[in-house]
Amino acid sequence: VDVFDNILPICVQEGVAMFEPLPLRKTKRPPVIPERVDLARKDAIIHMSDIYIGGGLKGVERGAVKKLRLFAFDYGYHRLANHTYIGIEGPWDVHRILGTVDVESDGSSSFHVPANTPIAVQPLDKDGAALQLMRSWFVAMPGENLSCVGCHENNNEAPPAAMVKASRKPPQKIKDWCGPARGFSFDREGPLDMRTDREGDRATAAELLNGLPRRELARIIFEYGEERHASRIARAIVLARTERPLATTRDLAAVIERVVSGPKRVKSKARVFQAIRIAVNGELDNLDLFLGKLESLLAPGGSLVALSYHSLEDGRIKRAIASGVRGCTCPPDFPECVCGKKPFLERLTKKAVTPSAEEEARNPRSRSSRLRAAARTAGRREESK
Repeated sequence: VDVFDNILPICVQEGVAMFEPLPLRKTKRPPVIPERVDLARKDAIIHMSDIYIGGGLKGVERGAVKKLRLFAFDYGYHRLANHTYIGIEGPWDVHRILGTVDVESDGSSSFHVPANTPIAVQPLDKDGAALQLMRSWFVAMPGENLSCVGCHENNNEAPPAAMVKASRKPPQKIKDWCGPARGFSFDREGPLDMRTDREGDRATAAELLNGLPRRELARIIFEYGEERHASRIARAIVLARTERPLATTRDLAAVIERVVSGPKRVKSKARVFQAIRIAVNGELDNLDLFLGKLESLLAPGGSLVALSYHSLEDGRIKRAIASGVRGCTCPPDFPECVCGKKPFLERLTKKAVTPSAEEEARNPRSRSSRLRAAARTAGRREESK
């Protein structure tokens, strides 16, 4: 057969169909395609050329994307997670956040991902807010290098000819989405940080424990933790830090264990950690600030629903609602009101709502919760000054 598909019979044999090709000259052995996967590995590498190429980020200013949030789809089993029963790629399928990776100034990024896992990305701005959501997903085989051009780019789109910034660096490891440990729990080893906002200038738990006088430590533990052994624990902290600074949750827990023994030890550790966390973050001061502005924050008919997890919070919420229901703050023996304050709340719950035994069995963490609710009465809402 020539290049014009003209057929010339070379051999004809009666009663036999000879369709097998016979080579007339020696041909070169075709090159072996190198293996793209490595089954011994559990990861793969993704190369993104330019996140701004494509229609996904149309209208987003170049340079706005600082990170990519990576999440994996955990699909259900057959007859448990499709469009007939629950949903496919919808809110009923678990979206498990893996973490974040950085995006270079030219929009490129290169990073490791777990293999054989459906993964999608969210472009994030400098504040961590999502700018878009990938409406599909990709899967990479073990050891595979998978490349994409941009964000929802056309199928015929080609990557830039120039070398991108991400290709000049080793692929990134995914950064844990919840950030490093901050030492909120005495059950886990971690640094004594306890700040809920690490961007501010608040002192860490370690700085308070290693710097405050004994009396101040005792006051914090007693007032914020309602711990009866506050003075002894504060004295033990001061003694321990003279040998070496307290740096980890294990350090603080060990000091408490030297003071409190027996079955009450666990509750004492919980109270002390609670007290230090409240002091570090100014939690009660922030709650008081919010409750003091209830009248100006709630619109007529608006509701306040407060869920507290310890008596210090619940007591403040209870008193704030009672004050809003009562209105007048004049002493009872005054013949008439001179403060001018009017009631602006009505109770929606007569007393705190607590979890049932069934709910506590399902969710043990709910056992200490207390819920109170109130509604803003009709009337003009005064704007906060």
